[in-house]
Amino acid sequence: MTCEKCAAINTILETNRWKHHPSSEITHYQTFTELKASAEKGCSSCKLFQVVLLRDTLQICDCPEDRQRVLDSRGIPITVQSMSYRNFESPDLVNYGMCCFRQSYDYSCAPTIAYVSPASKAAKLPSEWGIDGRLILPQPDFELAKGWLDDCDARHRECQSYQQSDQPKIDFRVLDLGPSRDANIRLTTFDGRSRYATLSHCWGTSQPTMLKKQNVDEFEKRIAFKDLPKTFQDAIEATRCLGLRYLWIDSLCIIQDSGNDWRHQCAIMCDIYSNSYVTLAGPNAENCDSGFLHERIPLAESDFTLTHNGKPYTVHLQCWDPKIRGVTYYMLSNEWPLMRRAWVLQERLLSRRVLYFTPQTMVMQCFQNFQCENYCSPVDIRFGFDLVRKTRVDKLDSKATISYWQDLIKTYSRLSLSDINDKLPALSGLATRFAQDTGFQYLAGIWQEHLPETLA
Repeated sequence: MTCEKCAAINTILETNRWKHHPSSEITHYQTFTELKASAEKGCSSCKLFQVVLLRDTLQICDCPEDRQRVLDSRGIPITVQSMSYRNFESPDLVNYGMCCFRQSYDYSCAPTIAYVSPASKAAKLPSEWGIDGRLILPQPDFELAKGWLDDCDARHRECQSYQQSDQPKIDFRVLDLGPSRDANIRLTTFDGRSRYATLSHCWGTSQPTMLKKQNVDEFEKRIAFKDLPKTFQDAIEATRCLGLRYLWIDSLCIIQDSGNDWRHQCAIMCDIYSNSYVTLAGPNAENCDSGFLHERIPLAESDFTLTHNGKPYTVHLQCWDPKIRGVTYYMLSNEWPLMRRAWVLQERLLSRRVLYFTPQTMVMQCFQNFQCENYCSPVDIRFGFDLVRKTRVDKLDSKATISYWQDLIKTYSRLSLSDINDKLPALSGLATRFAQDTGFQYLAGIWQEHLPETLA
């Protein structure tokens, strides 16, 4: 059921009032006691508001009775808003419906309840309502991710032309995951034709399972899934869910105690990532044991029914802990453990597509746009990052190329390396790609054709 107060909020959506008044303030119940009573009578929206408000007041007091007194003293004004972002495929702004509480103690972390459509694309809400949010399910929606990849293959010229039509005959190993989910995993040599995924991950302080001289023959016969760390297991699961058979993981595909093999593989890192079908990444996984396919549990959620032209539609309300980034505004940030790793910079920038699995949502970044599991439409790539942006270097002029390289080096210099001797190798793949795209001569971090600018 929906109480009279919450029905007033729903009317804003149904009548499309926020098209002309994007921020409409509703006077909700005057006290938290009244809100709680409505929730106990069965109003699903009030139940959600109750949970969110109690969570919000944890910032100032732990005692439930004290929190209720604080809430009763402030009233519960609710602001209904349409947060807009720019759609990559259209110059128009697209709404992401939400409501929040004006009495929040820290507005930057204000609890936000998002109006979202069902997860199924076919059940998208009427465009007149301006709601482009999508419900986030407990598990990543791999069918949605496959749709993103197919769409990128079919329509993104920037990404199509980046992949080389004839993949170079480079010698590297991949994991063969077999034709079925219960097949044995084994190490094999890449055949030069098949699609494969790559993993971008943090080793952390834990030592992952490694390929070494003494176990090459063993790995070529079988690698036991149960013996692999959680991050590797999740990468295998994600690769299979995307319909791919082959996966590249550095510690399992490069002989770690062979200097010759390590140098050879490092020299072709540009090709490995550039020709990968998709790179998988868990930004919040701080080591190999962390994993990234965890259940996403919202702080609170509910749903209700609205009608449009006589047809009923289910609208969902979903709220996440504001301290976990990524459901309303999403930025790739160096606050994530993975994004602080120096090797990851080139892994992200060299890959055509990177599929990120965050604690809250799944995101895919390619050269042309930025897809989020909680949006029905792609977000403009200019949405913003606090890391160097993903760009096709071969599309830049000489001046812009050097400016981009300087931005890249500034970012790279702030990132961490576990071995200081990796400072140049961890950048070598990007340097190779820059040299291929520009014809410039690389001199250990600078470019011969632009010595004055790159030395500055």
